[in-house]
Amino acid sequence: MSDYLIFQNNQLIWPVTLIAVLLLAVFIWKEWSSDRKNKIFRSLFAFFAILSLALMALKPVKKISTAAIKAIILTEGYDENHLDSIKNINDAVNIYNYKKGHSIFTKSNKPSSAIILGHGLKSFDFWQLSNIKTEYLGGTEPTGISDLKYEQNSFVDNDILIQGLYYNATEGNKLILEGQGEIAIDSVKLDSGKQSFKLSHRLKTPGKYVLGLLEKDSLDRVISRNPLPINVIATNALNILIVNSFPSFESKYLKNFLISLGHQITVRSQLSKGKYKYEYFNTA
Repeated sequence: MSDYLIFQNNQLIWPVTLIAVLLLAVFIWKEWSSDRKNKIFRSLFAFFAILSLALMALKPVKKISTAAIKAIILTEGYDENHLDSIKNINDAVNIYNYKKGHSIFTKSNKPSSAIILGHGLKSFDFWQLSNIKTEYLGGTEPTGISDLKYEQNSFVDNDILIQGLYYNATEGNKLILEGQGEIAIDSVKLDSGKQSFKLSHRLKTPGKYVLGLLEKDSLDRVISRNPLPINVIATNALNILIVNSFPSFESKYLKNFLISLGHQITVRSQLSKGKYKYEYFNTA
């Protein structure tokens, strides 16, 4: 069975068709009984306008062929309504529960196509979907930390920025960044719903560290703990002279970057003929 179009408001097909035909007939009659130019163009424009309005009322959708649905893969956060809708179309479809790091199929029961419900597979399990035609329907909004970003390699005296999104937060909970010895070094209070967050810390000694990103409730009980490995690289301070024939944004950004790495910077900028401005950073 091939895919085909159906209308969500199927019961309105005849009323909408009748109204559309009447509107088109009235418009064409008015156009051709007048002395206006471009009657054909205006009639075509009216036809497509009325057709668009009719389709908006009927709400056409593409129905998936039951023959095309060979399997459903359920991942974390899948929507029960999505699953029920597909099972109503084809109750004989095979259903597989995904667990990260585990095989989904055997060699004998690997389907040719599948629908994935939920938050999806981990990237290291994508190989299991090779040669399988897949369709992803998503799932419910996740709860907890998502889109976590931070640089695993940093330099001494550089700010380490940890940022991300928190979905479906509980008001009153907080995220805490812990350093060595489980000492809290930064925190942010969570509001209900979805919010972005930023935490930062500066390490002054080179080495390999493991910071902790914790979530605690209003009673200070730990809800979750995520390790954040960080490699802090030592920098050898250099004496650098920057000579500008005129001040520029490029040299300003370069200067600030070198300062952040701990280098000793001297900047000479020419203001006019024979007149210079000197700036010194990290030279004390």
